[in-house]
Formats: sequence, structure tokens, C-alpha cells
Amino acid sequence: MVYGSETWSLTKSEEHQLAVTERAMERRMLKITKLNHVRNEAIRQQTRVVDVVSKLRWAGHEARMKGDRWTKKMNDWYSRNHKRPVGRPPGRWNDLMRARLGPVWRGMAQDSIKWKAAVDRQLVVT
Repeated sequence: MVYGSETWSLTKSEEHQLAVTERAMERRMLKITKLNHVRNEAIRQQTRVVDVVSKLRWAGHEARMKGDRWTKKMNDWYSRNHKRPVGRPPGRWNDLMRARLGPVWRGMAQDSIKWKAAVDRQLVVT
């Protein structure tokens, strides 16, 4: 939907809002209304949009980057001067990936062939 959105750190509510917006856009592109009673899964098969997989593929690509790349630095960066609102944990992209994939995800991603296989398995699961 938006360039670079793979690296956004989102709350569940924001993820849900984006998913709803994506589905609405897909329906609009295919000229399908709610009155047609077409399931979201059928629309996804027609459009072949896979948002989770693109995020995981980008994660593997970013994990294999050298440490001096700006992309890698920015994904690890956090502001020391900025305070988050009460009840809101730090939301860096790497923290999100660690929470979802486990603490060793960067090590797993170093082998691009194994990472692609793991991503493809994730596609089947979701």
C-alpha cells in the first residue's frame, strides 16, 4: 500500500485499520461491493496481495545488511530524549520482529534460502 510500510511498528488497532483499508481498496479495484457477497479470501486470491510475506522478506533482507547501512541503523535507533505516553511500550521495528519471531530471528535470516523457506511456510500458516 505504501513504500516502506514493511518497517512500520504498529499497534493491533492500527494493523486492523490498515487491513480494512487494504481490503476496501482491493474491492474497489475489482469493482466488487459488499452487496456482491464475495469473501475477502477470494478477493485476496484474485489480487495476490500478501502483506505479511513482504514484511518478513524485508526483515530477512535487512538482517543480512552490513551494520554501517542507514536502513539497519534506523531500524535499531530509538530516541533517548523522547518519552512515550504511559502504557505505551517502545515500538521499534526490530522489537516487533523479535516479539513475533523470537530472539534468534536475525541469525535465522542470515541464510537467505532457509529464510525464504521459513517465510513460505509462514504464508501457508497465515
